Amino acid sequence: MKKIAIILLLLICCLCLLTACAGKGKGTANSQKITTSKSGKIDVSVHTPGEANKEGKIELTPLLSVEQKGITDDAKGLRLLTATKTGEGSVSLSGQKARPGETITVTAAPADKWKLASISVNGEPLPEGVSSFTMPDRDVAVAVVFADRRHLLLLGDHVTCDLTERPENWNEYSSPAYTVLEGDRYVVTVDYEDENGYYDDEDVACAYYDYATSQTVPVALRAEGSGRYSFTAPAADCYISVTTHACKRVTGVSVFEGTGNDAVDYTDLCQVTVLCDGQPYTLGDRVRQTARFSVSVTAPFPFLTDTVTYNEQGSYRTYSLAATVTDNVAVFDAGLLWVDSCDLRLSVRRVWSLVCDDCEGGEISVDRTGATRGETVTVTVTPDDGFIPDALRYTTDGVTYTDLLPSDRLFSDGVYTFDMPAGGEDGSVRLTASFKACEWYDCSIDDDRLGAWTVTGALSGVHTAESEGGNTVRLIWGESFTVTLTAGEGYLLHRVGFYSNCRHTTVIQREYMDSTEYEMTVGSGSVFVSGDKSFGMRITVETRSAQ
Repeated sequence: MKKIAIILLLLICCLCLLTACAGKGKGTANSQKITTSKSGKIDVSVHTPGEANKEGKIELTPLLSVEQKGITDDAKGLRLLTATKTGEGSVSLSGQKARPGETITVTAAPADKWKLASISVNGEPLPEGVSSFTMPDRDVAVAVVFADRRHLLLLGDHVTCDLTERPENWNEYSSPAYTVLEGDRYVVTVDYEDENGYYDDEDVACAYYDYATSQTVPVALRAEGSGRYSFTAPAADCYISVTTHACKRVTGVSVFEGTGNDAVDYTDLCQVTVLCDGQPYTLGDRVRQTARFSVSVTAPFPFLTDTVTYNEQGSYRTYSLAATVTDNVAVFDAGLLWVDSCDLRLSVRRVWSLVCDDCEGGEISVDRTGATRGETVTVTVTPDDGFIPDALRYTTDGVTYTDLLPSDRLFSDGVYTFDMPAGGEDGSVRLTASFKACEWYDCSIDDDRLGAWTVTGALSGVHTAESEGGNTVRLIWGESFTVTLTAGEGYLLHRVGFYSNCRHTTVIQREYMDSTEYEMTVGSGSVFVSGDKSFGMRITVETRSAQ
């Protein structure tokens, strides 16, 4: 009986619909409103009944079909929820039907190497990080978009990485191409093999192109040291490049005195400091071409500077620099190097100190406290009264001595010179002298017809005929002396002779001068070597009348 009642009810409904359609002309599926006590989707078909067949079943003729018509439950107020997705991942809702005002939660789980990009409700995106919404008084379509986290990384020249995953079409790119995951951190290495290339940390750049704004967007790089840089992969294909500059570098600074086989290397004794643009510089580091170098050399001894020489591939090129030396420190500006890579060689002249020993019988002094190799040094020897120099020497090691007195041992004026040698380990050249008591001999004048005469010795002073002893004066054995003769009134000096032994050997003789005055300096070695101390030196003067 229940089945018959249901069938009759459906037939009544169909007839009512048919009647409604007939009363309104041609009906359409979109003009129908179906109300039921169930929520969901149903298929509705409208038929006209025919005659019963042999089995007693009534044939139905289709008139109208409405497929998958959305219906609501007017009695309970439920609304429908549907969800769609784009990309790889899973989506679920907290319910398929809900009343207006209820909170709906969307659970979106991206697949591996994918991310949740957006959640939209009826075309309106939810704020980032929000996955729930309040059910409106209408049906809702939830759309979830998953985005691929895999992006392209392109590397410029001299940039490498340890990545192995590559896109399928990696060989179509002119630069090395790798796959990176958005949000993950990666490390790349810059290995610039060109000796003439140079870059700073700020010259290494990572960026991507934003097509929405048509702009290049930089990606932060962090220097990890030793040419390594790390970055976080952005939400787009990106690239890393290096901008290089011409470079300069100083590979070494040496300190030498002299050249060739005579050169002395002082580098190990000196402290060398190099600054680049005012900052400490490590020898061999490449810096950009516009960098300026300054060098200071601190030595444990006083010195003078000559030149700075650039050594480029074994070829020395001289470049004059203005160096300031203060307290054994030389500072010079190497400026903008005009060679790519070079050694700097500072040529110096070491100043060796001069030390004069204390001496008995006299003293010695020098015209400076220190001198460089080859520089002329003047030594003044001052004997005490009654003494003459016996030896004057210098030494650099306290063992070997070099004699500074002439071979004939003449002490004309007490002033001597020598070329400064290199000093010893203590940095000095030591001078020493010895003195001996004077040995005297007489010098006589044999002519009484002189108006005046003097004999002047280098160390013995000035002697005149008026001195006690008449025409005899005492001279120091071994010294040179000067004789000045003036003829008396009415007379001329006719001839002067010098004799140094008892056989009256002529040493120097001026004949027939016929002058009123005569001056002669006697200082040859033969005068003193062959002279007889007991006989002394005799000067003979012949005069004649001026009439």
